[in-house]
Formats: sequence, structure tokens, C-alpha cells
Amino acid sequence: MRQAEIVILRLLQSEAFEKEMRILRSCAIDGSAMDRDLAKQRNSSMKTTSSLYQLDPFLDSHGILRLGGRIKRADVPYDLKHPVILPKKSHITELIIRHYHHRVEHQGRGITLNSLQSSRYWVIGGTSVVGNFISK
Repeated sequence: MRQAEIVILRLLQSEAFEKEMRILRSCAIDGSAMDRDLAKQRNSSMKTTSSLYQLDPFLDSHGILRLGGRIKRADVPYDLKHPVILPKKSHITELIIRHYHHRVEHQGRGITLNSLQSSRYWVIGGTSVVGNFISK
């Protein structure tokens, strides 16, 4: 099941974030060896209008795009520090939101979003995406 999830997420991200992932691969940025020079190179290559620009993204060992940032120093599990980045417009993203919305027993946008984020997923524009899904 975990291998299938990795393949699905990698395909989803490569379709939604093709340019950004190409830049990250060319910069050879991985979560373990983040260097300031590599970060500067990535930031100069990535468009400021990209939805990933301010998220400090990196590719993990499986080729999955994850959220970066200073939280990497925190003493919490890896998946909580670096959630998987999901595009806002995707059938897979909608299925994942639906799963967590049912899991929290339809309690609303905030609780659904918190459940998503604590379960290792970061949806681009999460508040509005989850809100739009719930209001359907």
C-alpha cells in the first residue's frame, strides 16, 4: 500500500508541479543536505509566482515533493515536519480531503484541514480548497 501511495503521489506531483520539480532535480536539493547556495540557486530559478516559491520545497528520497523550512530542526516526526505537498486542483487531492472530512465526522473546514496537515499532507491554498469541498 505504501509503495502504491508513493507512485500515485509522485505521478500527481510531476503532473501538477512539472517545472518546479525539474528545477529541484537540477539543483540536487534533498531534505538532508540543504545548503544556502543551493537554496539561492533554487529561488533564482523558480518563478516568484509559483505556488511553491515560499514553501521551501524539496524532494525526498522517494522523489516526493515536501514542505521545507526551519521546522526541520524540531523534534517531531519527519512526516509532520515535512508534509507532502498536494496541488489544489486534483481528483486525488479531492479524494484525500474527502477521506479526512469523513474521518473527522464532517466537523468543518478547520478540523478537516488540521487533520490533513497532522496526517502528512499540505494542500496548496488549503483553507479555501477544503472550504469549497465542504460547501458542495
